[in-house]
Amino acid sequence: MKGARVALTAMFTALSTASAYATSTLPNVSLMDVVVFIAGWTLGARGGALVGALSWCIYGLINPYGFNPAVWMATITMEPFYGVAGGFARKVLELEDGVKLKHLLFLGAIGFIVTFIYDVATNVIYAYAFNVPLLIALALGAPFALLHEGSNLILFTFIAPPAMKAIDKFTKPLEVIKLEAK
Repeated sequence: MKGARVALTAMFTALSTASAYATSTLPNVSLMDVVVFIAGWTLGARGGALVGALSWCIYGLINPYGFNPAVWMATITMEPFYGVAGGFARKVLELEDGVKLKHLLFLGAIGFIVTFIYDVATNVIYAYAFNVPLLIALALGAPFALLHEGSNLILFTFIAPPAMKAIDKFTKPLEVIKLEAK
C-alpha cells in the first residue's frame, strides 16, 4: 500500500505542476489548486498537503513569472491548505449516492474560501518582499485575487466532483488491497 501512496503522490504532484505550467498564460487561473484539493480527497489531508508543497517547490523554482524566495516560501506554505481542505471534504461529504446541489455549493464555497485566504496571505508576503505598502499591494492584487477566487469557485463546483468520483472508482482496488493486508 505504501508504494501505491507514493505513486499517487508523485502522480498528483506531476499533474498539479504540469497543469500550472499549462495554464500559466492565464493570470491567476490555474488547475493546480483543484488538483491539490483532489489529491487531499484521495490521499487524505496530509497526502494532499504534501502534494501542494511539492508542487510549488517545483513550479516555484522554475516559475514563468520569475522567482522570489519570500513569495516562493509563501506559496509552498499556502498551497497545502487546498490538500487539507480536500481531506476535510472527504470526511464531510458522501458522494456515493451521486453529486447533489448541496455538494456543489459546499465544494464551490471551500474553493472560494481557501483561495481567499491564500490570496490575502500571498499578497501580504508580496508587499513585504517588494517593500510595497500593504494597502497598495492588496488594492493592486484585488483584480487578480477576484479572478483567482472566481475561477476556483467554478473549478471546485464543476470540475472537482466528477474528477473525485472518477478517482474514487480508480482507487477502490487500493482500498481492497489495504483491507486484505490487515
